[in-house]
Amino acid sequence: MQPQYVKVLTTVCSFLSVAFFLYSVYFVFFALIALIKKEKTYPETEKRNFFEIIVAARNEAEVLPYLLESLKGQDYPSDRYEIVVMPNSCTDNTKQVAMDHGARILECPFTPHTKGQLVNYAFKYFRKRKDIDAYVIFDADNVVDKSFLSHINRALEAGYEAGQGKRVGKNSSDNWLTQCYEVFFVYQNVLFNKPRTVSGINASVNGTGWFVNKKIADEEGFNMKTLTEDLEFTARCATRQHSIAYVPQAVTYDEFPSSLKVSMRQRTRWTYGQLCCLRQYWRKLIKNVGRGFSNFDVFMLFISPFVQLLSVIVGLITLSINYSTIGGLTNLAKMGVFSALASFLVMFVASSLAVKRNGMSPLKNIKGIVMFPIFTALVFPIVIYCLFLKDCEWKPILHDRKIPISEKSV
Repeated sequence: MQPQYVKVLTTVCSFLSVAFFLYSVYFVFFALIALIKKEKTYPETEKRNFFEIIVAARNEAEVLPYLLESLKGQDYPSDRYEIVVMPNSCTDNTKQVAMDHGARILECPFTPHTKGQLVNYAFKYFRKRKDIDAYVIFDADNVVDKSFLSHINRALEAGYEAGQGKRVGKNSSDNWLTQCYEVFFVYQNVLFNKPRTVSGINASVNGTGWFVNKKIADEEGFNMKTLTEDLEFTARCATRQHSIAYVPQAVTYDEFPSSLKVSMRQRTRWTYGQLCCLRQYWRKLIKNVGRGFSNFDVFMLFISPFVQLLSVIVGLITLSINYSTIGGLTNLAKMGVFSALASFLVMFVASSLAVKRNGMSPLKNIKGIVMFPIFTALVFPIVIYCLFLKDCEWKPILHDRKIPISEKSV
């Protein structure tokens, strides 16, 4: 006969397992929408909004010219956008490179600790400008497809107050890790942002290649408190009923980390920032669910690190409780291998389908597809570490891949 505490523990684990299953069903539902529905398109418009393009740059002299050249080559009237580079804490000639390529320089009067602080200062600086219709934010290591501004102009005219373009790799062919990043952002593009836009709820902003109309920026600024200003901005938009579109035709090529050490540092910052966003916004998101389903959706996104970690813990506890009925270590090992293979197969199929839906070749991204389960599993030690981390400092990542837009294609 089992002790009472074991019975209670078994009941709790069973309840949590059902909850985790329903949580998974929620995201699978949107994934199915992504595989069935076509991408949202935005109608052509005669109006050409004026875009203020903001580029934060810290020691980016090596890669900045390629972004600026791609922006100068837009199929959009050159008098309807301005490029502003904000050098910060630079020890190289980033500022001179920006000026040589025709960009306007905006100096920040204080030492910023995050990109969000730079963006917030820019929004305040340009608040009195009446000719600006929207801001566009890029990282200095990006290159941008020539029709980027044309497509976000359509989304802006369609009534969206903010929007995220498609983010793909500039250097995804470097190694298995950069291909894993490619698959990660394919999930973000195809299985997260796309189904939400076609379903009429908010997409998520993910760091670079996004826009916000000036009215929202003027009224609310960009005074973000966390290291993941993109996720925090997504939460604010949900709680304040601002719409965020996914614009798949607007493509940004981003440089992905090719070093595991740098990747772990970056993903630690992402996870820590996500946990901070959850701590700061969960009450507001739950409170505002009745005012917009996007609030519930963002809440579900924010709790994902906890759900992932708890699901593993509950699984281990369940195995421990049922160890005697499993039949010893041999059968336990067999179950573990079977579960791992089943999970790998599911992720392999899902990743292959998503990559295909993103307009890419699964074969050319096979290293990322095969290694993606390992890439995903690395989040577990990161979450545990972040739960005990009192503070996380933003540290710059070296960008040195000099790839012109002419070498990339949508």
